[in-house]
Amino acid sequence: MLSRGAPLQFEESARYVEGERVSVVVKFPVPDASGAVTGVGGVATDITDQKNSEAALRARPTTCRR
Repeated sequence: MLSRGAPLQFEESARYVEGERVSVVVKFPVPDASGAVTGVGGVATDITDQKNSEAALRARPTTCRR
């Protein structure tokens, strides 16, 4: 991410006592006033419920309607 100077987005899984959680993570360069990158910022959003809902929908049998 630092070498490209552009944001990076990916999904990450982590195991906790209560079970596995899935997050979408975004990391981005943080510049100073002159534009030089002086740090890395990041945001992680838990998308476990969304992933579980999508999996449940995919697992449902499809019906053919005519």
